[in-house]
Order: sequence, then C-alpha cells, then structure tokens
Amino acid sequence: MVRLSLHESGKVLAVLTARLVPDLFDEYNEVCLIHGIKRRGGVTVMPIGKALTLSRALRHVGLKVEVDADVKRAFYKTSGITDDDLTRIQNSPLFHYQKEDAIWMASRKKALLASEMGTGKTALTLMALTTNPAVVIVCPSSIKAVWKNEIATWRPSLEVFICEGRGTFRWPKRNEAVIINYEILPKENEIDVPDNFTGTLIADECHYIKNPKSQRTKRFRKLAKEMLKTGKCWLLSGTPLMNQPFELWHVLYSAKLENMVFKLDTDVYSAYKNFLRLFKARPATFGGFTFGTPDASVPRRLGRAAIRRTRKEVMPELPGKLYTTNIVSLDKKSQKVCDRFIEAAEEAGVDLDAAITEASMGKESRTLFEEMSEARRILATAKIPAMMSLAETFEEAGEPVVVFSAHLDPIKMLGEREGWCTITGSDKADDREESVRLFQAGELKGLACTIKAGGVGITLTRAHQVVFVDMDWTPANNLQAEDRLCRIGQTKGVVVTRLIANHNLDKRLTWILTQKKKLIEAVYQ
Repeated sequence: MVRLSLHESGKVLAVLTARLVPDLFDEYNEVCLIHGIKRRGGVTVMPIGKALTLSRALRHVGLKVEVDADVKRAFYKTSGITDDDLTRIQNSPLFHYQKEDAIWMASRKKALLASEMGTGKTALTLMALTTNPAVVIVCPSSIKAVWKNEIATWRPSLEVFICEGRGTFRWPKRNEAVIINYEILPKENEIDVPDNFTGTLIADECHYIKNPKSQRTKRFRKLAKEMLKTGKCWLLSGTPLMNQPFELWHVLYSAKLENMVFKLDTDVYSAYKNFLRLFKARPATFGGFTFGTPDASVPRRLGRAAIRRTRKEVMPELPGKLYTTNIVSLDKKSQKVCDRFIEAAEEAGVDLDAAITEASMGKESRTLFEEMSEARRILATAKIPAMMSLAETFEEAGEPVVVFSAHLDPIKMLGEREGWCTITGSDKADDREESVRLFQAGELKGLACTIKAGGVGITLTRAHQVVFVDMDWTPANNLQAEDRLCRIGQTKGVVVTRLIANHNLDKRLTWILTQKKKLIEAVYQ
C-alpha cells in the first residue's frame, strides 16, 4: 500500500500504491504528522533518517509497506551501520523481531527499548553494538552478573570489567564493557569523558532514574551528557512508566529524548506543556498534578524514539496469564487496625480512595501515611496462615510455586520451610543466583521473594504458579515480578493468585492499583 523509494535528492519518497479506505487514510496522515513528516500532494517526502522509523509505525497501524533496497542501504550508511554489523546481526540466532530491533537500535544515537519483560532486550542490545565497542552498562546491582553472563553468550569477544565499589569506575577500552550499578556511579564533578572517546552508554532498568532529585539520577544524567557528545545512549526498561506519568518524562529527559517525543514541528506548545496536555494533567488538591487517560497519540509519539514490543505480539505461542483471587478472612485484631485507618481518613475529611492514593504517593508528612503503612503490614502478616496453607497444597501436588510479597515477614516464614529458598534485598548476588539455579534445576519446592528484590533480572520459568501475598504500591513492580515466570522458556499458562483480605481497605487497595495499571497500559497500547 505504501512504497518507500530513494529520490535523486537523497530524500525518501513515500507513495501510496493503492487507494486507502478513509479510516486507514486518516491513520496514514496522523502517523506522518506525529513523526514530523509533511505530505506534498500525493507524495510524502522525508529525510533518510526517518524512513525505517516511519515504516515501522505504518506497519503498526496495519499498512503494508514496501521499502526499496537502496533506501535500506542509504539508511544503513547514514546511520553508521557497517556491513560487519549487519552480517553479525543477521547471522545471529536472534528471533526475527530481535534482529529488526537490533538494526533499529544500532542506527540510533539515543533510544528507548521499552519492550515487555521476557522479550530478549539484553541479547538484541548486545548484538546492536558495533564491532569492538567501548560500552558502559549501568544497571541494578542485582543483575550485574546477569549482564556478564549475557555478554559471554552473545558477544564473547568483549572483555568485562565489573565495578564493585565507589571509586572503581573507569572508562572502557575498545572491545570492553564496564558494568556499574546506579548506586556507585561517580560524582558529577568526577565525570569527564576522555578526548576522542566514542562509546555507548546502556541504562538497564532505566526507571531507576525516574526521580530527578536523587543522586543516582543526577550522576547518570551527567554521564549521559558526556557520552552523548561523541557517542550513544540507550535506555532499556520493560516499565519506563512505573507509577506516574512524570516518571516517563524524567526517564526520557535523562537521555534527551523528551523533545523528540513531546515536541514536534507542528506543536504550538513546548515539550513540557505538550506533555501535560497529552496526559490530561490538572492541578491536584495538595499540589502537583493528577492525570487522566492519555491522549490516543501518546503511543505513536513514543514511537519516534522508542520500541515497544509485547510478548503477545512477538511470541503468540508464549502462554498468557490467568488471574485468580483468594479471599482471606481477617482476625479481629487485624480488622481493628484496618478499621482505624478508615476512621482516621473520615476524621481528616478525606474519602477512602483519596486517602489510599495519598499514602501510595509517599506523603510522609501526613499522619495517614504512617497509619496506612501499618495497616498494610498488618494485612500482609494476617495473610500468612492462608499463604502457608496454599504453599502446602502446591507441595502435596508436586507443583513448584513462586511467592511474592511487598513485606518481609511472609517471605521469612516461607524461608523456614524445608525445600524453600528466599530472595530479599539483603542477599548477595552469588546467593541470589544460587537460589535461582536450585529452583530452576528442580531442587526446591518453592521460592519466596520480596517484590523489589525478586522482580528483576531473574528467570523462574520452571513454575507456572505465582502467588502474591500483597502487592507493591507501584503496579509496574508487580508486573515485573509476574514476568519472571512469563517469558521465553515458559511452556504453560501462568496462573497469578492474589490473596485479598475480606476487608474494604484491601479491596480498595487492589482496585486503585488496577486503575493505575490501566493508565500505564494506555500509554503503550
């Protein structure tokens, strides 16, 4: 329906080769507009650098796109992709979609790879690196070893240096990867890129830099600024928007992608004001903003600088998820604590939903935050007997199971059972890896993890049963935890069981988390 060909001027022409129905024609025009490409009569003219990004976007809305070979060659040349790079990617054992995404990444100076967990972001990113690269990989401490193992698999010729403490960072040599966690990044005044240095900065789990006031965000931004002078900066995360839309803005800002997404030639607003407009932002009662359902153009705007693949899209054979709920009765003492929180909200003149939402945003200055934290802890503790009974049921059936909780007490209790191991924030990397190895090898009956510690960097596909005693305030953390099971290597549908207390407080907590999850999904849909 659309053909991209190279004009003698060096520009690319997009020509409709068949008549489109009105709705599809409108889609075509909107995609061109969002990508800052102007149509001239029946022909659309664009710079060579926008050709493949536009073709991806047009295919996404259902248009058949034919790209001439000379357009691809010109694109590769102007993007700095060599024949060696192409050969390495195309001859690799990556899936077809991973090869396509690796070529796209290789062409970008700045990019966000936001595909869902379990779709192989690490492998394709490593293959997208040029020959003999100098790479700085910034990631959570718990997955530094994962990157080392993946490099050994996909780019075995790369030397690896892992920074183990403050002051150990150094710039990589050619054909070397330096891996450092966010917490030990060098101070801003210590970051000064060497002369003639050209390298690639990779930020894995880039939602770690969503808080602009944190030291790690400030230090990463300084590092990215220096690297982008002559090199590249790629952001990776299955959940760049963890909780609130502002987090997406701050993540994009760290790699100077916010203007590319939210500011176009056709926009009257600045990038920031356009962001607020597109997310239906309005002033909140206690300061800041509340957000509505994002404008339908947001996912397409993200496509200017980002790739978002879902497991369902790229691996239709991968089993999906089935959600079930187990209602848990509370003891009288736990009921009273939850009742007190509801009473405190009423006395403060705040309805229950507003009180929960306020507490979820970490308003430590308000007494409701402390009371909510105590109520959540009591709720998690009260569910322990039901959790233990469920664990025993799975053991008797010979069914491996993974249990997650936002609180530590339920995890400790499971850790005392014979045939169980735990993963918490206090574990050393080697201990964490050994627990995963034992579970995947079939030597454990179950694995119990705190959501934040066990929700990243590990694969738990031996199990297809996962239980949540309670959930994290941030919906994306819960999704990441679920996806430790639902990823490449899983052969069954994953059953997600949530323990919900038979009390209005826990039911409303679950409902509000579900609404927040829907807002996040609308951004990528």
